[in-house]
Amino acid sequence: MYIELIIILNYLFDFILLFSVNMVLKNNISLTRLSIGALSGILTIPFIFLKIPYYITIVIRLLYGLVMVIVTFKYKNIIYTIKNLLYLYMISTIIGGFLYYLSIEISYQVFLIVLVPFYLYLVYFMIKKEERIRSYSYNVKVAINNNEIALKGYLDTGNAVKDYLLNNKVIIVSNDVISKYLNNNIFYYLNIKTVSGEELLRCYKVNKVEINNKVINKCVVGVSSHFDHNTFDVLIPYYLEEDIC
Repeated sequence: MYIELIIILNYLFDFILLFSVNMVLKNNISLTRLSIGALSGILTIPFIFLKIPYYITIVIRLLYGLVMVIVTFKYKNIIYTIKNLLYLYMISTIIGGFLYYLSIEISYQVFLIVLVPFYLYLVYFMIKKEERIRSYSYNVKVAINNNEIALKGYLDTGNAVKDYLLNNKVIIVSNDVISKYLNNNIFYYLNIKTVSGEELLRCYKVNKVEINNKVINKCVVGVSSHFDHNTFDVLIPYYLEEDIC
């Protein structure tokens, strides 16, 4: 029973860590990937029972954190991975210190009673969040220069970007996913306000924009260098909901 208890506690602790990193950095990782990432931490349990030098233990912990981060959040680039890893260690230090305090001040049995409902609440909260994200997710196709680009879109309820002068609807696409298809296409600038400040959006007229297989008329592609496309490639303004539902 002792081994089973260690495995359960290790999994719960790793899940809480990964969930916290996911929420802080807003990575929008699915519950399944968080669970798989937490399960990968079980591989380190055998080292608990081995007598190995302290410096090797540190190296193992560093590698273990790196593996968990890559399994959970995938590898996109070195900066993205290091950022996730640093937050994992920082949150681990905070939560680990808090749990150590609890283990001294209260009995171990009470600690387990408090921890398990907290874990179940996190699972429930994550499931509800996933359901909300899925309900606002759409398949987007952009036809431009003899290319049809399949993208993943998100209906942004706080996004009202529109070119009122030319009466064009505007979808915002990450520069990273579409720039290679644009070549030397003519564009015009549209000044917009975002949460990070003002941005001059490069707007391109394309052959066709489809959202969930429905053609959106008079729609241009606004290319943004500030849009981080970790989860979605396209931000869809809320007023297009009537056209795609």
